[in-house]
Amino acid sequence: MFNPEALRSLVNSSISFREQQGYDMAAVRDMVRDIDESSCQAWLQAYTMIGQAVKADGYRYEEPDALEEIKKLRPKGPRRMDYSLTDLELKDKIHGAFLGRVCGIILGRPVEGMHQRDIEAYLKGAGYYPLDYYIPRSSIVDGVPIKANYDRLRCTREYVKYAEPDDDINYVLLALKLVEKLGIHFTTLDVGYNWLDNLEVNWTWGPERTTYLNLARYTETWPRYIDIDEKKLWEVSHYLNDYNELIGALIRGDFFGYITAGMPELASEMAYRDASFTHVKNGIYGEMFASAMISAAFCTSDIRETICIGLSEIPSGCRLSEAILNTISWYDEYKDWFAVYKKIEEKYNHYGVGHTINNAAIIVNSLLACEGDFEKGVCCCVMQGQDTDCTAATVGSVLGAMLGASDLPEKFVRPLNDTVMSSIAGESINRISDVTKRIFNVARMVIKCQRKVKYLYSEPI
Repeated sequence: MFNPEALRSLVNSSISFREQQGYDMAAVRDMVRDIDESSCQAWLQAYTMIGQAVKADGYRYEEPDALEEIKKLRPKGPRRMDYSLTDLELKDKIHGAFLGRVCGIILGRPVEGMHQRDIEAYLKGAGYYPLDYYIPRSSIVDGVPIKANYDRLRCTREYVKYAEPDDDINYVLLALKLVEKLGIHFTTLDVGYNWLDNLEVNWTWGPERTTYLNLARYTETWPRYIDIDEKKLWEVSHYLNDYNELIGALIRGDFFGYITAGMPELASEMAYRDASFTHVKNGIYGEMFASAMISAAFCTSDIRETICIGLSEIPSGCRLSEAILNTISWYDEYKDWFAVYKKIEEKYNHYGVGHTINNAAIIVNSLLACEGDFEKGVCCCVMQGQDTDCTAATVGSVLGAMLGASDLPEKFVRPLNDTVMSSIAGESINRISDVTKRIFNVARMVIKCQRKVKYLYSEPI
């Protein structure tokens, strides 16, 4: 990190991201034009100036980082929904949510990062457009044979035997270990130490990797698990931390939805504590939105209601909320996922492949277009491109929670052979059903304690 080339890249990208967040970067841009490009100290001074910038005149969005301020800007929401699931129904829905997520990950992984038009060309060349099953390993595009991303892994239709390690899988198991150990009142610092104890750094990217290394360096000369106050932890975890509105936090929110059926506010609060370790603003809101949607999906089969409950946990005046509301409006106008995608592409794909805002819009477009059909939802999502394994995973969680495992398409489920792998310590190979039981045991206790009700069905599950 501490070489002129790396710092120059960090400064230039940080300028762009901070401008997107409404900060006046004119003075920093003037400084950078005259900078000694070989001087690490000069680049670090520029980075410091970026952090000291003020909001540009006329910036109309309200995007705080503190939970108390976020709550003040939320629209009205149910916060807690009526709950009447038996334990058997809850377990089936948790199984469906996790299984649906895994199916979405495997479906989207071979074309992760590709543009919609390139995915369409690839699928047409292989004779599988529109998509209705896992991605084929190879295709012929313009007469040239090509292979999918990760073609050597078991994520194409010819070779799926189980779910191989993926960061989207890792974060579910990582959060499960955290809550099994500490309960739902964990802190953001607890999140950090859980990462250092259980997650390999090479399975982190972007802001996750920077935060991981920052905390590891800051604590390496102290006794293990030194206490760090919230302000200092924020300074440590966000130091030289770029790209912190990317989708990496959104993909970590599913577990908190799984264990809080019908309690979207509680889900989003836990998601906040997790997301703020690495992200800011819309990066944080993305995880809060996803976890609240998934929590709501346990108690309603109305897609639009689910999306609106997700929106009710984030600031109404933020860019993410605006993008989701625009997507809903476009869908009401066109009633066609592809027409809506073209609007998303035009207005939001400038954010880049891995950003929270455009990918969240794709998730919402897919949920609206599928009308509760799992296959249509995850396949439609993947065909829109961008961060396809992440977006299809979230769509899979929402629909899986609504439908339950018993109503997921067998053709997507059977090839996984009830097996999921990860790179989390002690979690290398698991049965999906065993992970479901662990999540269910946590959820059952959370529901009992938070709702102050007896188990609705207490026989062995």
